Amino acid sequence: MDRILKGKIKGKNTTKVVRFGNVKSVGVGNVGNFIKNFREISSRINRSRNSGFYIESISLQLQLIDLWLKELVKEKTGKQFVFGEKYFFGDVIKKSQQLLPPQLYEKVKEFNKIRIKAIHNFIYGDTDYEEIKSVSEKYNSLHVEVFQFVVKEISKGIS
Repeated sequence: MDRILKGKIKGKNTTKVVRFGNVKSVGVGNVGNFIKNFREISSRINRSRNSGFYIESISLQLQLIDLWLKELVKEKTGKQFVFGEKYFFGDVIKKSQQLLPPQLYEKVKEFNKIRIKAIHNFIYGDTDYEEIKSVSEKYNSLHVEVFQFVVKEISKGIS
């Protein structure tokens, strides 16, 4: 069953639905699970942060930002990310540099740099959980900002 990934833009008086690519192209195996998980991911990000599970909230945000940046690159350049191939998040960010406003690009780049320092160095003692909490709180809505920008960009020219 082919399903199309959709995004909504809510304006003052209207809501516009934008159709992205087929969910199979981003590696979706079980479409039912994908839809269920996708619908609840933002609430899971907030619940994990509110419960003190900052690594989980950051990791879930990373997955959403990665998905939206890949969609942006695909829609604007035609570059299809092949599911199953390994793409580092930093490489996805670089590919989206010319497509994002400079301020949002810098914010995503900074999020990745601080995320790597906070999470990857935690086990080695180069950081502590308070720093991870700080990263989670500082970037608590970055996934929403990226989503809103991508939906607006992709919707340009769609009637």
